Amino acid sequence: MVTARLTAGERWQELASDLFVPLQVTGDGPAPRVRVDYESAADVSYSRVRSTRGEVVRAEELIDSVDSEVALFSLQLRGSGHVAQQGRTTVVRPAEGVLYLADAPYRLTFPSEVDILVVRVPTPALGLSMDRLRQAVAVPLHTSRAGTLGLLARVVGSSLAGRGLLSSPAETARVSAELLREVLAHHSGAPSRSRSPAALRADVRARILRSVADPGLRVSTLADAAGVSERTVHAAFAEVGSSPAAEIRRTRLERSRRLLETTSLSIVEIALACGFSDPTSYTRAFRRQWQLTPAAHRGLESSHPPPTR
Repeated sequence: MVTARLTAGERWQELASDLFVPLQVTGDGPAPRVRVDYESAADVSYSRVRSTRGEVVRAEELIDSVDSEVALFSLQLRGSGHVAQQGRTTVVRPAEGVLYLADAPYRLTFPSEVDILVVRVPTPALGLSMDRLRQAVAVPLHTSRAGTLGLLARVVGSSLAGRGLLSSPAETARVSAELLREVLAHHSGAPSRSRSPAALRADVRARILRSVADPGLRVSTLADAAGVSERTVHAAFAEVGSSPAAEIRRTRLERSRRLLETTSLSIVEIALACGFSDPTSYTRAFRRQWQLTPAAHRGLESSHPPPTR
């Protein structure tokens, strides 16, 4: 992942043009504050942009054939934005997404500080006609069928935060394009497709994270929530040499380790917070995984405090 922190309008315009498509950018006065986290693989990229208020313009004179077959999709995390393209102007609020295409002028206006995720995808990779894509331009899109838009946000956001639901930026890029296609197809009424094993793994992992404290979490529950059979879930994880049960166990243990390192909760409280039925089974599982007990791990961490600055 690449991270950039900028306080000069010219540098932000240069970076934005490199990451997305050639743009004109105005910031909040002479010194905009911008942070960009960025990853890419093949022709797909995804970014998190935190910025002071400003405006981004894709002017007619900046458009050429090199980057005309590009779709950009913004997911609003914080703040609101105004998107104008093809004679439509819309307000995009937190938990909403919006599509804009690089082959026509557009304007993005942010009246206050914003935090957004941006996915950049070649339009052919979306598998939808340009007519269908244009139907979705500058239209606020909410969480769609099966929470696809929310899953897209979690897939991209977790990867940029270093806790990816998928194994690599390349897999994240592929699944991001797939989920974006699903969001746009649902909006335009195009036929839906079955999710790939990678997208299903991301979906199941996200559901495990949300339900990790539930001691009754079962593979059947996860499969039902994802709208597939248990066999399909098992096959998706077998593809990467794992299983959904192993994924549940790993998530519980990793969550417990973070709690040991960052809180003063007791071992019993941590065991229950991570879905273990009792502290004995938790301690046994923790020792199998890391060859020491939870208490010993906490003691080891406390004996090596982080350096002071």
